[in-house]
Amino acid sequence: MFVMFGLHHTRSSLLQNRLICRAIGLMGVYTIYAFLTSREKNRTVQKIGEGLLAVYTMTYMYILVNSPEDRGLFVDRIVFKEYSLFFLVTVMGACAMIYVQGGLFVTDASQAIMCINLALFVCIDVDLEFWTRKRGVPYWVQIKILSDDLNISVGLFVMAFANWYWKTRLPKEDKDGRLYHHDHTD
Repeated sequence: MFVMFGLHHTRSSLLQNRLICRAIGLMGVYTIYAFLTSREKNRTVQKIGEGLLAVYTMTYMYILVNSPEDRGLFVDRIVFKEYSLFFLVTVMGACAMIYVQGGLFVTDASQAIMCINLALFVCIDVDLEFWTRKRGVPYWVQIKILSDDLNISVGLFVMAFANWYWKTRLPKEDKDGRLYHHDHTD
């Protein structure tokens, strides 16, 4: 992760950034999933997962803006070119702040980031010929990046659209801040 804050970029440092970004996203998605499926709900685990997703979103923003390959592939394949990039990065920044704050709009941020992640997946990562032949990324490393992107998108889908299922199963807080479960019968 320290490669990301260097002053110069090499091909290997940008590839490391792409891999680290996806790993952080996977950790965030799996942490949120662990929170949702655990018997005893711990809000600290939820906050850690949301924080990891905020870091994932910010690192993806950094890569999108500073990597000439990612930026070029995105700008070449979308309408309104630089304006779309500016809008996308602005929405990603807002979603990162929502993840940091937590609370009411986390599912909305998950829906937005899921759609953005899928759009970036289609615009940037699917071009295997570009990454493997022109940029020298090993084939199986690019396949790992593709599978990581799909795993993150599925995890964000679970966070965003399975809210109706989890709403009755998530614990509520009493006046002292302790968590307790509601028994729900249909």
